[in-house]
Amino acid sequence: MSEEGMQLLLKVRLADQAERYDDMVKFINDLVENHSGNFIDPSLLHHISVAYKNAVGERRASWRSVNEWERSGAKEEAAVMHDYQNTIATELLDICTQMLDLINKHLLPKTKDHPNEILLLKLKGDYFRYKAEVQTEEAKQDSLENADATYTEAMRRVIGVLRPCHPVRLELALNYSVLKFEMHEQEEACRIAKLAFEDAMDTVHKVDGEDYVNSTSTMQILRDNLVQWTLLPDRK
Repeated sequence: MSEEGMQLLLKVRLADQAERYDDMVKFINDLVENHSGNFIDPSLLHHISVAYKNAVGERRASWRSVNEWERSGAKEEAAVMHDYQNTIATELLDICTQMLDLINKHLLPKTKDHPNEILLLKLKGDYFRYKAEVQTEEAKQDSLENADATYTEAMRRVIGVLRPCHPVRLELALNYSVLKFEMHEQEEACRIAKLAFEDAMDTVHKVDGEDYVNSTSTMQILRDNLVQWTLLPDRK
């Protein structure tokens, strides 16, 4: 990596420490697009995931909050709330588009190992799903279909690459099942979640440290979702 690239990497770490995630995204984009060469250091993927997750997470939380307020607010306030919600949605969509471009144009072509390819495909599906949360009609449907196709490909590739109890494999199954539930495919959502949970139960005792904490936490969410979803009427 060039000296300028090393300086950008330091800025990425400083922005992370300072919790300035928009700055972190900006530094990462410059680093990956202009100074990463033909290879992506796997450790950089962690910084990318953290930066974008927090940058988009702030907007997702803000959008949901304003959406709830708009539903319960006075009619004369609705236009102002709607405009502000659209402002947040525009920021969210821009961040998601940046992440998807980064994955498609730089990260996937430069990633050399299969586990990180799975991680990137999971992230790609995630950011299509985040776009769909704030979109309507055809744009929303396109994003849902892209998320579905990407998660499907990741689920196909993950077999034989990551153990069923691996945190990334479990998070992939969790997010894919949530997508299916959001697409009103309740039976398929339950099938994906149940299979992931049961497969992981057989091997999770072999995991330790932070991976064990992450895996068991995701398994608990899978189990909670299954309980909740099976109590609901079929959404078809």
